[in-house]
Amino acid sequence: MGATVDVEAIYESGVFKPIQPLSLKEGQRVRLRIEPLLTSDEAKRMAESHLEAWQRLLSGLSETEIAEIETIALDRRRFSRHIAEEA
Repeated sequence: MGATVDVEAIYESGVFKPIQPLSLKEGQRVRLRIEPLLTSDEAKRMAESHLEAWQRLLSGLSETEIAEIETIALDRRRFSRHIAEEA
């Protein structure tokens, strides 16, 4: 395994246990970056919070204004210098 791979694991009794098998050599050292996963309830609350924020942001705008914002937001060239230079 030479490339960087995202692996889900469970932490039990002081040990990280991968959910799926890994192709690592016994004793091979790896670097771990701990990123706790959200529970389904936490993810739902976060999604609802983001939706409410967007609804507040867009309230009072016309359909034309909303369409313009969506067009800008979906235009990747506005968010990547590399893509913008190619255009």
